[in-house]
Amino acid sequence: MFKRQQQQQPVETPLFETSFLGFWCKVYANRVEFKATYGTKSVSLSQIAGIEAGMSFELTTTGGERYTIPTNKKKELQQAIMQAQANFLASMQQQQHATPAKSIADEIAKLHALWQQGIITQADFEQGKKTLLGQ
Repeated sequence: MFKRQQQQQPVETPLFETSFLGFWCKVYANRVEFKATYGTKSVSLSQIAGIEAGMSFELTTTGGERYTIPTNKKKELQQAIMQAQANFLASMQQQQHATPAKSIADEIAKLHALWQQGIITQADFEQGKKTLLGQ
């Protein structure tokens, strides 16, 4: 009998990590993971609304949740999260621009080609054209 081989997922390396008194925080390309007094948590970079690195390090989410992360590297952690957020935002914008929007003219040309090939009728072509033009 053959043993089923398990595929191993590649290990993701954090962009920044720090630990302090048994607590830890890791900044990844798309999220921040940390262990604080209330357990471990993972917050997407897109959900981070604010960072305060005063007397304590506080993370605020877009949902209004506040997390205090024990660390002795407040400024470094703040900079790492801000840099990761900037990179994350840039990659999201790049993905949006990489997918070209289909123009109405392109869609009408596709319908016309289908009509020319006999795949749809002239009535289907006319109706599709009207729908695309919002008529």
